Amino acid sequence: MIIPLQPLQATKEEIEKLKSLVRRPMLLGKKRAQDVIAPTVELPKVDPSEDLKTTQLSTRSSSLNIFNGGLQHIEVTMEPLKFDNPVEMWTMLKPDITLYRWQFETLMQVAGYTRAGKYQPEDKVKVDKEHVYRLLLSAANGSGKDAIVIAAAAVWYALTGLRNRVIITSSSFEQVKFQTEPAITDLKNCINQKFGVLFKSVQFHHTVPKLGSEIKIFATDDAGHAEGYHSWGTGGVMRIINEAKSVQEDIFKATSRWTGVTHDLCVSSPGKKSGTMFKRVADSVLYPNDVELNKWFFRRVTAFECKHIATAHIQEIFYTYGENSPHTKSVIFAEFSDYDEPVIISEEVWDKLFNNPPPWTGHDIGIGLDLAGGGDEDAGVVRQGNKVIHSFFFRQKDTDLASDLIDMQLEPWKTTDYVFNADNGGLGQAILDKLAQKGWNIQRRNNQSPAFDKRQFLNLGAEVWHHVKRLMERRDIILPGTVGTKFIDKLKAQVISRHWEGLESTQGKFSLEPKKHAIASGRPSPDRADAFNLCFFSYRPNRITVANSDRKEEKFYITTEQLLKLAQTGELFRTQLKTDRGLYTIMNTKNI
Repeated sequence: MIIPLQPLQATKEEIEKLKSLVRRPMLLGKKRAQDVIAPTVELPKVDPSEDLKTTQLSTRSSSLNIFNGGLQHIEVTMEPLKFDNPVEMWTMLKPDITLYRWQFETLMQVAGYTRAGKYQPEDKVKVDKEHVYRLLLSAANGSGKDAIVIAAAAVWYALTGLRNRVIITSSSFEQVKFQTEPAITDLKNCINQKFGVLFKSVQFHHTVPKLGSEIKIFATDDAGHAEGYHSWGTGGVMRIINEAKSVQEDIFKATSRWTGVTHDLCVSSPGKKSGTMFKRVADSVLYPNDVELNKWFFRRVTAFECKHIATAHIQEIFYTYGENSPHTKSVIFAEFSDYDEPVIISEEVWDKLFNNPPPWTGHDIGIGLDLAGGGDEDAGVVRQGNKVIHSFFFRQKDTDLASDLIDMQLEPWKTTDYVFNADNGGLGQAILDKLAQKGWNIQRRNNQSPAFDKRQFLNLGAEVWHHVKRLMERRDIILPGTVGTKFIDKLKAQVISRHWEGLESTQGKFSLEPKKHAIASGRPSPDRADAFNLCFFSYRPNRITVANSDRKEEKFYITTEQLLKLAQTGELFRTQLKTDRGLYTIMNTKNI
């Protein structure tokens, strides 16, 4: 039986069942915030009959194109809604969704309640063009920045003033299309259902013609498209820069030309320690101090302050990326971070693992092959489970001889279930073609190919090295020297000298330093290290023991490549599942 390459859609229940099997030996040592429910505040009741005092639109006003410049000239025919603050509006529209403390406090600040815990009418200060509320909100991924904070602030602002404008921009079209726009659309639909059709909309542009107000959303990396947004008459402008970590300096400069701004919000999950948002933090008022109007106010919101973010998700991020990785610091701890040390795998990590290896586990075969085409070394490494069991190195320009030599070295595993990862760069392609003719099933890898995790890695080479880095940090593998192989010194020298390339030149993603730069700096060519990493790229520590009634049963997570191999040999007997981490199956088998 052959499993088709087209993935099958798993149900939510199947995915949750799959996740429940994952057990990670990781402590949430940095859990330092609480998922606190927002304080209860007595808010004044809104009387819709009082708010919606309307008259007939004039013929001239109704004929204007409200989506193409006509809105600023339309005749206002209604008084603003008397929502004192966005929390009051949210409570009326979404009574089943309780705000977290940080969401509550931020939305109250938008309305002018600048002192935490002080929410009486006399505590409210005026926010206007002379007294601007400026927020730097660095929040963990999935915390509710768009769904609650941006959406509630924007809709409230458009409804509670005459000719108010909310202008939201980002460098990410996906962000505005799949996060910001749906959140605002959902909330404005609630308004229309509650009060009648106040909002009239096209995609990314929501208007309130009776108030002359609007919410406009766009993504751009062209500074020219970010200019020209100014207040209309007595109305104000709420400027929101979404995912501000990735917005370029020239876009910030363009938006700084907008006039009539009353609210200035930079909202983002954090990134590297650079850029306009990061620089503004240095001179900002820091939470938990009170807000000072006209000064930037910085607040950091961790995943632990958001009850809906599951502990299992946090543990998975820790396990995959490491507690101190830039990715973890960003998506969980909401911290700006770069790698302080350019070395990918430090000597300290190597020595700790070398001196304290884990037990040998697993029987699956992984082969890694790095080819130099006769220049540097050709290198091959074979592992069984988490242990290197064979390695070979040679120099040979003749591709026929090289392929024969490799075939001979790997012959013992030719009829086994293996995953064969090989460097597909340069002259090595001809050797791989000949190996394929000899019957080898090869996964061709190129360092410059797109990474599977495109959010963090510029290319596949960086992702391969990071994967092995995490295996070593978690003590999941046995370094070859612990089992008597002879190439340990040279391998170690190559592994601990590999560097990341500077983030400034890689779109903020991690990429390997070019080999020619490493060699020019006196560092060795990482041929053996690349073969070692390719060998372990297919290794996933997948043995998990789970309770099953009165007995214990071994379960496995298995890679797509292993899955297809087992399907071809008839050993697969459970349905393929799709999760947000890729294709897996849960299976019991005696042959893995």
